[in-house]
Amino acid sequence: MNTKKTLLFFLIFAFIGIYYYLIEIKKVEKTKEIDKEKKRVFTPVKKEEIFEVILEKENEKRIRLARENGAWKIKEPVEADTDKDSADIWIDYVAKLTKERIIADSVKNKAEFGLDNPPFTVHVKTAEGSPMILELGDEIPTGSMFYSKLKKKDNVFLIAAYNKKGIVKSAYELRDKKIFHFENDAVEEIKVTAAGGNYSVEKKDGTWQVAKPKIALADGEKITSLLQKTRIATIKKFVAEEAEDLTPYGLKEPHTQITFLTGKDKAPLVLTIGKENADDEGIYAKTASNNKVFLLKKEFLNDFPYHVNNIRDKSVLRFDKELVNKIQFIFPDKAITAARNNENNWEIIEPKKARADNFEINSLLDQVISGKVKDFIPNKEKQKDIFALKNPRLTVKLFVKNDNKPETISFGADNQPGKTVYANTGSLDEVLLIDHDLFSKLNITEISLQHKYLLALEEDKIAHIQIKTKGKEYFLSNTNNEWALDKPEKKKLEPITVKEIIWSLGNIKFTDILDEGEKKDLTAFGLQNPALKVNLLDDKKNIIESLLLSAKTKDADSLFGMTEKSKTIYSIESRLKDELLENIKILENKDDK
Repeated sequence: MNTKKTLLFFLIFAFIGIYYYLIEIKKVEKTKEIDKEKKRVFTPVKKEEIFEVILEKENEKRIRLARENGAWKIKEPVEADTDKDSADIWIDYVAKLTKERIIADSVKNKAEFGLDNPPFTVHVKTAEGSPMILELGDEIPTGSMFYSKLKKKDNVFLIAAYNKKGIVKSAYELRDKKIFHFENDAVEEIKVTAAGGNYSVEKKDGTWQVAKPKIALADGEKITSLLQKTRIATIKKFVAEEAEDLTPYGLKEPHTQITFLTGKDKAPLVLTIGKENADDEGIYAKTASNNKVFLLKKEFLNDFPYHVNNIRDKSVLRFDKELVNKIQFIFPDKAITAARNNENNWEIIEPKKARADNFEINSLLDQVISGKVKDFIPNKEKQKDIFALKNPRLTVKLFVKNDNKPETISFGADNQPGKTVYANTGSLDEVLLIDHDLFSKLNITEISLQHKYLLALEEDKIAHIQIKTKGKEYFLSNTNNEWALDKPEKKKLEPITVKEIIWSLGNIKFTDILDEGEKKDLTAFGLQNPALKVNLLDDKKNIIESLLLSAKTKDADSLFGMTEKSKTIYSIESRLKDELLENIKILENKDDK
């Protein structure tokens, strides 16, 4: 078959396919749409043509919704805004309501279908023409359908019973139940009047701060939470549309009022909160616009910031950890200072120079950053002796790069009942209550900040390891990245075996410095003939460093240790020696274990 014939057949089949789709399939789809349209109860009325819907339910007030300026409003039983989504879904449901089947073209006795006095009716009105009224009667014996008809029409049809839930709504379900409509970003100021005192917070350059009774940094997360809680809160129950007397609800002299000032013109949105309704498990409230009283869920007041201290930023100090270049701990009898060097590592510079533990200092900075104020206490003259801040037992100063004035916190006396400590960050009119745990972590010793690991190991430079313990000697060698035991016997070693020994050595750190003198009696510390000695050697068998550990204990949990380079006697946790010995035992033959 040549190319021209192939192309011709392709075009013919394509034409047939297009014809079948456009004529046959579209015809079927159109027929289905026509059938579906015929089944609609309120045909030919379209959803967009409806401007009023009335629901009448036996022994209840009727509900009437009307479209005004493109929005649905509740007109009866009260005048109120609708919940846009709920109203739109309901109108859509009514407009698309379908019949199941017609069971009678006409009926002489409407009572046999429960249509002589129907318990439900739905009125649908358009701008032009008479309203269409759906009457719903009794359920059929199986309970799966309702007898129904349109008023002024003769035929009786069935509607599926599940439609009852979609049609029959309460005014509460369709009503707007939001307290206010605002976006969080639109709120510029918040005013709170409460039993704990009045205060206000406002946004300054995108940051929330307390404006009254005194300027202070506010807790942005708490404010966002309050705004979000108010914005999404729903009214639990509408109690009175126009209450003549607010006293029964605790709203005449309310305990709390909160005002949100929104937009550039700071338009006020006022929420007044009254007393609790125990029966309905809610709290009475109203807005400023009228005396419409409603009930909110009790949970709305959970963590409510009644007092200005509840909304303040509780950070002990605010700073960028990476910009801190010096930290100072000032005690009544001494000062301990650490600073960053040119390599950005911490060094102790006071009372004497020593290598600092980067992790330890950074952890302390993290503790300060995460520390929270428990409470703010007015610094009244008669109370000053209680706080003991005139001569603090500890002052911590953080020197931040490019900032002349350090961040400072001073600690005074303990507040035993609250397991807290009095503190001050420079404010003259208030004292902070801070968790005692933060003070305990900052109440360091001269050794606390030091780098405590005895050995600075560079694993790639270690070519030989000599271990002497209990009259035994082990000698390990690394050749072409493969470790072997030379003494007391020759054998290959698994790399992990040697690594665990090196890791155990690297993990040994001191708890205290006992003797830094050049001349010392090693015998007194059990280091003249140590219980364990480890020599680390390079590829030329030059000693890089030597570690000596005693058998003699300082107490039940510690022993003595020393490196030959430092000549300083340290107190070591005995468990670290035990861990090292456990790893050394692996070098022995199974028979020796």
